Amino acid sequence: MGALGLSIGNGEVIHAWDKVGINNYLDIEKLKTAIGWEKPKYIGWVSLERIMVGFQRKVY
Repeated sequence: MGALGLSIGNGEVIHAWDKVGINNYLDIEKLKTAIGWEKPKYIGWVSLERIMVGFQRKVY
């Protein structure tokens, strides 16, 4: 299972690991692990353009 955090600048990341929070990206691995979840691990940054590859806008 994976989690995602969004950089808000100055090394800070907003995330919803256990609850919505803001932490320094180096502190992400120190977050408390929820039952059934793996320990969070910082694996690097990805550009928004790469995340959005293949995105298709929903037509309602």
